[in-house]
Amino acid sequence: MTKRHSYTCFTRRSTYAGFASLLWLTSAVAQEPSAPIEEAGNWFGGSPAYEFCLGQVETDPDQAFDRALNWQDQGGGPPAHHCGALALVALGHYADGADRLDTLAQDTSNGLGTDLRAEILIQAANAWMMEGFPGQARESLNAALALDSTLLRVLVEAHFDMARAHIMDGNWEEAIEELDFTLDYAPGARDALVLRATGHRTLEQLQPAMDDLTEVLTQDPDYMPALIERGVLWRMLSDDNAAREDWIKVLMLEREGEMADAARAHLHDLDFPDGMAE
Repeated sequence: MTKRHSYTCFTRRSTYAGFASLLWLTSAVAQEPSAPIEEAGNWFGGSPAYEFCLGQVETDPDQAFDRALNWQDQGGGPPAHHCGALALVALGHYADGADRLDTLAQDTSNGLGTDLRAEILIQAANAWMMEGFPGQARESLNAALALDSTLLRVLVEAHFDMARAHIMDGNWEEAIEELDFTLDYAPGARDALVLRATGHRTLEQLQPAMDDLTEVLTQDPDYMPALIERGVLWRMLSDDNAAREDWIKVLMLEREGEMADAARAHLHDLDFPDGMAE
């Protein structure tokens, strides 16, 4: 196996670094995985063998996959199956990993609890999105929600990821509905507010978009994704000076990185609207 993917997080929420343009955002939505893998270490009772396998997923996924297969042959059960699926995702075999995660979560004979099955289905959905299959991701997420988990993290992640899957298909109305659910369960969640603002802006619902961004920036005036997005919104409102201020502030906060790159790209478009620099 040679197709590798930089695999730093896959079990819960990471912030979205790229609300700068709709095309970039849609790509980011497909590729951003859900949560730090180390959190999964407690999923199967903190088994040392499982934790070791998870560690190898991050450092040597080829070896982790081989170890998981051998472990399964020796009766490793769900922990071995899960580690092997994550190794496939780490190697860039997203569809194969997603299919194995779906199979593990939907096998009612393996003794997994409802909450754990729901979280594994959310992982499967993320892998499907990384493969570019939002429809399959929604199937996994619908299966997760159908389990009626009462774990708040599951509810927040499932609805947030459902919104991401809808965005990949350009279904912003449905995405906003899912983000409404997300924010019902997690009021003030910055990622959800910024993403919903992007949806409102895309649908030309400018005041609701500004309201969401104001809520975020009241919490954290330096939250760069919100500053990037508000700059885009200011331009739609024909206030180029305010847009420039937000993007320059991003560059003052971060000189290198995705947010800085987005801010520079927007400033270039602002200064050279025809795409030609002198």
